[in-house]
Amino acid sequence: NTEDESSPPPVARQMSLLERGVTSNCGAAIACVYKGSKIPMELLFHYTIPNPQYFTSYPYCFVLTFVVSVAWLGFITFLVVDLAEKLGNCSGISEDLLGLSVLAIGSSLPDCISSILIAIDGKGDMAVCNALGSNVFDIMFCLGTTFFIQSCMRGGAP
Repeated sequence: NTEDESSPPPVARQMSLLERGVTSNCGAAIACVYKGSKIPMELLFHYTIPNPQYFTSYPYCFVLTFVVSVAWLGFITFLVVDLAEKLGNCSGISEDLLGLSVLAIGSSLPDCISSILIAIDGKGDMAVCNALGSNVFDIMFCLGTTFFIQSCMRGGAP
């Protein structure tokens, strides 16, 4: 008899959903809905945002790509804020409360998670720069574009 035959089998480590893929019926349905719902946005972005890799004869194509991406970000932010305002009006929740809670969390949570992951990698200075830079970008471009679109729609009134 060897020791290997008498020793208990090793404990199997639980795998997360990301490691083993989504195997349950509910998870598969959610994955299908997610994949299906992002197709229109992917097509829209594919045909409206130029890819600098394909335009090698234009060395500053990345500037146009950045400007169009920021324009899309501002437009989508406007839609989300408008939707939140309408949902708040329908449910009786104050617009100020929605802006300070739901929209703020939704815009800052991805930046927070990426900063945490960067800090875990031991790049603390990069994590701080990411947190500060994303907040400045959110305030200056996203909020500014939203206010600009709203002012244009109201004929110049803030």
